[in-house]
Amino acid sequence: MGYNDYMKVWRGFTLTVWVIVLILLTTFVLQYHALQTTVLDRDVAKSQLAKSGAYEKFRDTVLLEKLHTVVQERYPENTIVDDTMLRTILQEILPATEMEKRFAPAADAIYRWIDSKEPEINFSIDLSDKVELFYRALEVQLGKKLAMLPSCGDYRYPPTDAILVDKCIPVYISVTEATGAALDTLKSTELPIGNTLTPETFALPQTQTGPLRQLPTYLNYLWALNYVALALIAIIALFLVVSRRLLGVIAIGVSLIGTAVAIWLTQPILHNLIPTHTEGIFALVSEITRALFTAFETTSSQYALFSLIAGVVLAASALGWRWWRGRKHA
Repeated sequence: MGYNDYMKVWRGFTLTVWVIVLILLTTFVLQYHALQTTVLDRDVAKSQLAKSGAYEKFRDTVLLEKLHTVVQERYPENTIVDDTMLRTILQEILPATEMEKRFAPAADAIYRWIDSKEPEINFSIDLSDKVELFYRALEVQLGKKLAMLPSCGDYRYPPTDAILVDKCIPVYISVTEATGAALDTLKSTELPIGNTLTPETFALPQTQTGPLRQLPTYLNYLWALNYVALALIAIIALFLVVSRRLLGVIAIGVSLIGTAVAIWLTQPILHNLIPTHTEGIFALVSEITRALFTAFETTSSQYALFSLIAGVVLAASALGWRWWRGRKHA
């Protein structure tokens, strides 16, 4: 193999390396911009959370779990006021629109922290005006359930035991009186909807929050790397056009096509990283992550499609121009 052959192999190898580098850089830039315009965009993220039902998920997991704990602490033997009843009541007093309105300040606070405008996440959500509504709804639900309970005769123990544990009503007490007795027993000043909700209400265990605390710093690094990557893309593309001319233009087109393929191939991998918990705060985290990733995935796929079209047009145009010039000089 002669010197010219070695040079052709070397030039082919370096061109391949430049194409791979361009694919990696362009994939990073497009994925970062998809992230910037979806997950990191406060208005887009809040809209996506509202559409996905993430706010209701918080109500039906975290608030329900805390409410269940309070009820069980007040009367550990209780079996009649279950999660189904409590969930029905919460959905009645805190419908979807109300949850979105009440919890929007929390989302705003989180994004102020992400944007490094606040050192910590600070917000307070007052639900104390819902306490009376909760007990009214609880009284209605208890009344409906107790009206269907059988009689337990001349019950010798406190009537609340009969009602809340054995699910029957003594003959010496009416349904209305039974409802009032049960309600008095279950009433508590420690209801989660009676307290002001703060970041601690949502807090993950300490072992889960280490990396999350550094999130604004990591995002600042990504922001800086994005501009470095854009500069490198411009320099490499200019170098290829100047040094390889039409072949360089074709290489740029191929790199755009490769970028589209790389984005589509990485999406299933990212999707598998979404947590799939079903209980408590972890269920809420899973729901939020899934909702935001859906928006990111859609935008990322659009960028990949644009990259594919641009790459095909650029490469085809360069190939067509090269073919036309070859015929002209033939």
